Amino acid sequence: MSSQSKISVIIPVRNEEEKIEQCLEAVFSQTLKPYEVIVVDGHSSDRTVERAKNFPVKVVYEDYHTRAGACQIGVENAEGEFVAFTDADCTIRWT
Repeated sequence: MSSQSKISVIIPVRNEEEKIEQCLEAVFSQTLKPYEVIVVDGHSSDRTVERAKNFPVKVVYEDYHTRAGACQIGVENAEGEFVAFTDADCTIRWT
């Protein structure tokens, strides 16, 4: 994978307002920058989406109420050459 690879990062979320900003800060601080970051929200009842929108992300919604459904929606909306998945409670340490 070259430094020019178009990587779509997909993050399924639901009620992750306490964790989403730290996750996104880690994603955007990597030396290999993502082509796009897609936050797939399962209709959160907290401020997850509001906090995610503080970053240059695409927010889409899913109605399956499953992680697998959220991942599928993310892939369907991805425009990158490759996809990578992470969760809001993960802090990525790529370099």
